[in-house]
Amino acid sequence: MQAEIRASHTAPAVTREMILPGAGSYKRARDAQPIFNEMHFIRLGENWSQGGRDPGLWGGDAFDHRIFRQFQLNWAPSVTLDFWFRGGKASPAAGRDFVEILRRPHVLSQHELESMREVLGVAGVELGLGVPSAIINVESAEVGGLKGRAVLAVRWQHKKMKRQFLSIYIDADGDGRTVREIHFSAPVDKFAQHVHLAHEAFRSIQWTDSCLPPMFSVASA
Repeated sequence: MQAEIRASHTAPAVTREMILPGAGSYKRARDAQPIFNEMHFIRLGENWSQGGRDPGLWGGDAFDHRIFRQFQLNWAPSVTLDFWFRGGKASPAAGRDFVEILRRPHVLSQHELESMREVLGVAGVELGLGVPSAIINVESAEVGGLKGRAVLAVRWQHKKMKRQFLSIYIDADGDGRTVREIHFSAPVDKFAQHVHLAHEAFRSIQWTDSCLPPMFSVASA
């Protein structure tokens, strides 16, 4: 991987390509709401339906500036695409490390991966503890270009939940401290069958022109 993330692994913002037919006025309004300032568009279309808010995880869309929006695959609701923002900034040290990591496309070393513990949130809770992973297993982590923007892509597994994840971490403001997250996940036995849908969604992203994303000097994906 050089020019793009490998297939293996509040201005206008993310909006759906279409509103589901027959949806009520509340659902129409909710589906059209922006998610992240940095993304103008992502194509989800008829494959995905937006789930309800989940205040038990990140507080829904409007609590303490946090964002949790989940889309479920229509024919396999256990397959999900989640958009997260934790509501606050990472520490200055974590932000500096994230900016440095994003400077070039590469596979992260163990030392670099451990420096991303705060940025990775749930996926990073067991990093750097010096003991074998009991719950979270990070399988790969690499920096690459997604439509010209530098992002961190991580494949990991939550052993207790028996779910496989492909997660994208985005430096929203250029200082590494405002971290947007997109998580594709599925039961372990369904991940390989459906991960191409995550790749399709990621490749459809259009970044907002008003944002100044970290970029490489490489061609856009």
